[in-house]
Amino acid sequence: MLIVPAAEDSRMAVDAMGEIVDEVLALAQDMGGAMEYCHGVWVKLAHLLSREMGVGYYTAKAIKRVLDPYGIRNPGKLF
Repeated sequence: MLIVPAAEDSRMAVDAMGEIVDEVLALAQDMGGAMEYCHGVWVKLAHLLSREMGVGYYTAKAIKRVLDPYGIRNPGKLF
């Protein structure tokens, strides 16, 4: 599915699109679906990951902290 704002140069349109995408993904999660893991999930959609992964999110976060205590691997992308 492809969703694009009608007025791409409008900040309000871009913000509204972000909210719509969040709502669509939350609905998909509620229906048992999952976000696609190859298009910026850890960056743009990170705020929805804990909802989707449940306790697995906190487990992955703990593992990342142990393996990368200084946050030098993939900085700003995971958690």
